[in-house]
Amino acid sequence: MLGILLAGLPGCGQSPNNKETSSSESSAADEPESEIIYINGVLTESDEDSVTMEYGSEGNFTQTTFDISNADIQIGESRKQGGPLAANLKLEIGYYVKDGKYIAVSVYGDGSESMTPSWIYNHEQQTMEGKTKE
Repeated sequence: MLGILLAGLPGCGQSPNNKETSSSESSAADEPESEIIYINGVLTESDEDSVTMEYGSEGNFTQTTFDISNADIQIGESRKQGGPLAANLKLEIGYYVKDGKYIAVSVYGDGSESMTPSWIYNHEQQTMEGKTKE
């Protein structure tokens, strides 16, 4: 990481006669700015280039839209390039954040489906309320 920072400073990583960056510096610039984060959730919406997934628990749920245009996508035994994907699929997404956008590098699902976490949570709460009233 330090080498990347130094390469951006004038004169660092360059000899007086060499104004180009090394191949290791240029390949580092092509890598994601941050580490890959993995989350599990349920697909709520999808089109050719993006998926929206809900995840969370205990009443704290989040819906996030991910760019899948360059992601490695595997659902069950099938590999895909781009969407759309079927709603309610249980997915694991590996992603990083760049310029405030969530960029998926991998989308994996075994093909199983589920209701969204918020639907399940609300259903459980209603069921428990019904039992306490009895």
